[in-house]
Amino acid sequence: MNNSTVKRYFISLTITMVATAISVGMLAVMLNDIIHDYALHGVQEGLMSSLISVGALLALISTIMLQGRIRKVQWIMGGGLVMTLTLVVMGIPLPFIGFLAACLILGVGIGVTDANQSAIIPDLAGEKSARYFGILHGVFGFFNFLLPPILYLLLSKLPWRSVYLLMGSAAVVLIIQFALTTHRLQGKVPAVRMVNTSFRIKDLGAYARNPALVLLLATMFFGAAGQSGVIVWTLRYVSVYLQDPQTATLSLSLFWICSMISRITAPYLPITAPQVLAYGALISGVAWMIALIINTPAAFIVICCIAGLTSGPCIPMALHQGSVVCPGQAGVTTSVLMIVKTIAQALAPLIVASVMAILSMRIAMQVTTIFFILNGIAALAMGAAALAAKSKQQGSITQGFENASTDL
Repeated sequence: MNNSTVKRYFISLTITMVATAISVGMLAVMLNDIIHDYALHGVQEGLMSSLISVGALLALISTIMLQGRIRKVQWIMGGGLVMTLTLVVMGIPLPFIGFLAACLILGVGIGVTDANQSAIIPDLAGEKSARYFGILHGVFGFFNFLLPPILYLLLSKLPWRSVYLLMGSAAVVLIIQFALTTHRLQGKVPAVRMVNTSFRIKDLGAYARNPALVLLLATMFFGAAGQSGVIVWTLRYVSVYLQDPQTATLSLSLFWICSMISRITAPYLPITAPQVLAYGALISGVAWMIALIINTPAAFIVICCIAGLTSGPCIPMALHQGSVVCPGQAGVTTSVLMIVKTIAQALAPLIVASVMAILSMRIAMQVTTIFFILNGIAALAMGAAALAAKSKQQGSITQGFENASTDL
């Protein structure tokens, strides 16, 4: 297999991640215009985001159940078209119930596409998958940083529905280029034709009995929850509680930039993936706690840089570690990890908001500290479990050789 051909295919796959970033990030920026246009209030304002999450969860569960029946590239192309064409539909005047239905379908497309963009990496890159994961998710983080200013510029000149039409159409083109590249290179890249073994319900028992995987799921949950605390609440806390909106925007932008840098560079560090996850989470937790003790806008500029550099690799490195602890089952493992990530991102803001309602905003922000610390502890335990499993496996192989020698 030609290495340059694999790189060409990976570049095409990475371009589809830009379409995913557009699909994931648009609602947050457009939300105020949508709320105003539909005259929404109360719970209605949160329905759109919730339905996207529900759709993503349904899609992730479906990809597990259909494992082995549909190739990953087919999931990416089909899910990508559903995702991007739905963005176009959202630009058409719809009653609110129709827009909510589009949000649900958008979530399905995002869930299918996002999971399989990651799941195909071990098939494509093999032992270099950590580096490829870092680049793929680094591009996602970079476009998460670029998207808001682009959308705000467009919104200053166009109504929000026109922006959906424009961005959705551009995203469709990004998916189509991947379909064309897949058709052109399918005979040269084995990963294009690769199909995982079918999923069986009884396999869940084997997954549950794998301590390293269970701890990896905990690592993903608390890591995603910690990052959610940074992404969701930094803007509100610094702009409202500390009354510095400009610093709030700068802090979050710096978090995304530093996350992009760390995701690309983390695989080159001279430590293992579990160590990257553990040390990064613990540093993020301690730094976040200190920032809240100092409690100044400048402290949040620093902490967002630190959190981006140390916790940024969490999701790509966890996905890579999934292919290590469950070799040959990248599709199912990635989908399960993405389900856990999605649940964490849905629950974490609610947990913080609940503490905020009972106590205070400043105390509630320390919940993110707890998430990061638990993330670090789980990652340390996961690394130890993975090492123990590897040692046991090597011991079994050695014993087998010894028994064979004795027989001879």
